[in-house]
Amino acid sequence: MKKVLLILLVILLFALSYYTVFQGWSFGNLTVLSFSQIKEKNSKLEEQIDLTERLADVDYKKKIAEQEQDINKLEQEKQTYEDMVSISLDGDLEKSGQLHRYELEYLWTQIGHHAAKEGVTIKIDITRSGDETQNTEEENAQQTD
Repeated sequence: MKKVLLILLVILLFALSYYTVFQGWSFGNLTVLSFSQIKEKNSKLEEQIDLTERLADVDYKKKIAEQEQDINKLEQEKQTYEDMVSISLDGDLEKSGQLHRYELEYLWTQIGHHAAKEGVTIKIDITRSGDETQNTEEENAQQTD
C-alpha cells in the first residue's frame, strides 16, 4: 500500500511539474511562470536594458553636448550685448527708456479696432484722467461753483 501511495504521489508530482513547465500556474498571490512566459519576460527585460544603455551612452551625451553649445551661444550673445551697451552713449540709453505718449483718440481707435477684429463688444467708463494737472484744475473748478 505504501508503494502504491508513493508511486501515485511521484506521478502527481511529475504531472504537476510537467504542467508547470509548459503551462505555468498561479494560486492566489503565488505565480509560477512557464518556460515561454520566462522567455517573453526575459526578452522584454533585455529590450529595456538595451534602450537604457542606448539612452545613457548616446542620447544623454548628445543632449549634454547640445546644452553646452547653447550655454556657449548664450554667453557669446551676453558678451555681445554688454559690448553694445558699453559702446552706446548715455543719450541712447535715455532714449531707449522713454515712454511714448499717445493722444487719447488714437488709443480709443486702436482699442476699437482690436475689439472689432476679435468680435468683442467693449464698454469702458473713464472716471479720472491720468494727467494730474487736469484733475486739479477740474477739482478747483468744482470747488468754486
